[in-house]
Amino acid sequence: MAVAELRVASRSVMGKKVKALRRQGVIPGTISGHGVEPTQVQVDEHELDKFLARHRGMELISLSGLDGQPRSVVVRTVDRVPTSGRVQHIEFQQVSQREKMHADIPLQFTGTAPAATRDGGTLLTALNHVRVECLPADLPPTIAVDLGALADFEAAIHVSDIEVPSGVTIMTPADELIAKVIESRIQAEVAEEQAEAAAAAETAAPAEGATSEAEPASTGSGSAAEGEAES
Repeated sequence: MAVAELRVASRSVMGKKVKALRRQGVIPGTISGHGVEPTQVQVDEHELDKFLARHRGMELISLSGLDGQPRSVVVRTVDRVPTSGRVQHIEFQQVSQREKMHADIPLQFTGTAPAATRDGGTLLTALNHVRVECLPADLPPTIAVDLGALADFEAAIHVSDIEVPSGVTIMTPADELIAKVIESRIQAEVAEEQAEAAAAAETAAPAEGATSEAEPASTGSGSAAEGEAES
């Protein structure tokens, strides 16, 4: 697989003084990892913005510019200013090519859900990432989820339904819901009203074989009178 590349530099400025770095267009960062001594780094803000725009998912990165040897890392966290979205700090996790790692991989939803586009339902996504275990070289940047499987309101996509590349094991429980289309509130109300109307109509319908007018009851007095007259 192709490895993304990013150039960083060692950082000696710490604490509150990093504000001066940011004013100069330089973003502070850290490299950490299992059995790795934390390393303070910095990266040009413009270059970092371009890099993050091109590589939005989890991806193996080759960091250069430190001690002559590139370091294999992944982005662990990106801290941004809530109001502007500007990057404030980035943390890299150094990995070993020979050791399996755990990572949260973003889900990339593809296609359209017929139950939403055709039937007017509302698409509900319960997960936006899954946790995986694999070697760094097998790390997928994203995992695709095809929404075309949501053909009706009964259909659902669970973790067990998604496909992953060879060498990748999903650690998220298989029965967790990823996506489903639910009826909108208006649809549910209309369906309920139609069911109530159908039930009311069935209750009001006359029983099979019943007549619309009652027949007068026979008392037998007429027959007795006719018998007396004949005698």
